[in-house]
Amino acid sequence: QAVFGNATLAQKLFVFFLYLLSGPLLLRLAERVLPRRWAFGAALLPLTGVPMLEFSHYVMSEIPFLLLSLAALVVGETVARCALSEEKPAHTQTARRPGLWRHLVLYFVLAGCAFYTRSIGIVLLAALPFVLLSARRGIAFMWSVALALVVLLPWVLHTWFAGAQGESYLNQALYVNPYFPEAGRLTLGSFVERVLGNGREYFAGEIPRGLVPFAYASTYSATSNPPPPLPWPVGLLVAFLVLASLFVLRRRAPVTVVYSLAFLIVCIVWPPVWASVRFVLPVLPLLFLMLAAGLWRGLARISRREQTASVGLGSVLTVVLMLSLYGALRYGEEVGRYPPRWEMYFRAAEWAEANLPPGSLVVDRKPNMFTLVTDLPAIGFPREPDDEHMLAYMRREGVAFVHASTIPYDDVTRFLHPFLTRQVGHFEGVWFEQGREGAWSMIVAFHPHGRPRSDQGEP
Repeated sequence: QAVFGNATLAQKLFVFFLYLLSGPLLLRLAERVLPRRWAFGAALLPLTGVPMLEFSHYVMSEIPFLLLSLAALVVGETVARCALSEEKPAHTQTARRPGLWRHLVLYFVLAGCAFYTRSIGIVLLAALPFVLLSARRGIAFMWSVALALVVLLPWVLHTWFAGAQGESYLNQALYVNPYFPEAGRLTLGSFVERVLGNGREYFAGEIPRGLVPFAYASTYSATSNPPPPLPWPVGLLVAFLVLASLFVLRRRAPVTVVYSLAFLIVCIVWPPVWASVRFVLPVLPLLFLMLAAGLWRGLARISRREQTASVGLGSVLTVVLMLSLYGALRYGEEVGRYPPRWEMYFRAAEWAEANLPPGSLVVDRKPNMFTLVTDLPAIGFPREPDDEHMLAYMRREGVAFVHASTIPYDDVTRFLHPFLTRQVGHFEGVWFEQGREGAWSMIVAFHPHGRPRSDQGEP
């Protein structure tokens, strides 16, 4: 937005351009683990699934992070190949290889950009040092750690000076549910429950659907008609196949393998409230490559014939291609209309853009999106049941209006709707519309000190 402002189409085209640039980088990685004749198909197919097509034009951080992480991995594999090819990693040997050090610095520049795009990028900062340490490349390892610390320094300083607020993101992960702190901190039992729940969510749901789109799912249909997860034995099989493929390819693409494994571990231990295809999306193309390469190598070893392996891999890629085409056609039909709840959300935004005074501050569950559509400033709301705290927050921020709707977020129905009902004397309805399937949206004016008694009633 700093470059394009609120020009939505320009932002979407830019994100889509980054998505297209990801393809050649993924191909570079594919050529490390697969024969060239299969690398192109294995690199192309994971970019054609519905989740990737959706996010390919969303003005969000997933696609920029995907591009940066793939670029870092391409450079990281070059560093690993150079460093691991040295029979004796003496200081004099390593120091005479300026190309290695240029690539090492470039890796951490790209990994740093990825980290400051999405926090999960911290696994990129750790992946290459881990590979160098496990290979006992002491000098290169120490330099990689030093570069990683340089990259982390701004974040550490920000956290230090911001105090508790700067630590809140990581600190929230230690709660059972970061949105509802009253549920308490993690215990051993709740941590095991989290790992098992996330394991099933990803390995019996998001990952197999993202790799082989056997069941249609999109962000539009996820709430109204979510696809059921696979049985847990199938989830265990998927997890086994992923881990086996990573193990088989640990020498061919060590940095990619370590990064992918660390990424999955973070997904498994992170709060379930954030578990979704969005979180795992940047690693799905890599898992597809690893599974395709593992399948090809496994069939070649069992049959001792590359032709048999090629037939098997080609058959699987063909099935995935057909399923991806079907999903893309269905997605094209689906995006022609919003689900009822989101339809009413954007109807309210359109009305606000045309009728609210310029510069009016609006409370909204999705403030950035509301601002993007309406060009009005917007903020979120505190997620707590204390009405006085909520009122004080709105007075302090200078709130003029509140937008309430039925978009599918638990904190809206748990906090915002009850607050508006209890504090009806502070709000005055200015717009309301009922939509399909019980969806509605309304905009109310906020009176900091209450509206006149004779005018009080339902907002």
